[in-house]
Amino acid sequence: MENGGEKLRDDIAAIEVAMLITIDDNHNLRSRPVHTLQLDGAGVLWFFTTRNSPKLDELEENNHVNLCYADANSHTYISITGCAVCVDDEERKEKFWSPMHEAWFPQGKNDPNLCMLKVRIRHAECWDSETSSMKELIRVENVI
Repeated sequence: MENGGEKLRDDIAAIEVAMLITIDDNHNLRSRPVHTLQLDGAGVLWFFTTRNSPKLDELEENNHVNLCYADANSHTYISITGCAVCVDDEERKEKFWSPMHEAWFPQGKNDPNLCMLKVRIRHAECWDSETSSMKELIRVENVI
């Protein structure tokens, strides 16, 4: 995650919440907000979710997703495509858990239904105000 990775990490950290877009079983696009926990050095975005979330049913059928970050005040707009999967990662749960997450996950970090949504970035681009176009930040080939 070289070149545009640092800019991407800084912009995402400033915005925090993305709209996660999945495809449902009728081929409709579905969006819902997700709070970004981390963009790691391997080009993976991490989020909390629950096993009974409809998005996980959708991801079982098609794990390709889009994440959109937008901040109109700073004119920062980011589009990320990637592949998503739910994983158990107790270490990450512990590391990223904070009391603010209880609003969405009231049973806490030890809830057996809580899992980590892992999105491996395939492509990331951001709006470039100078050229009024999207600028590629990251492209990763052959990601499953």
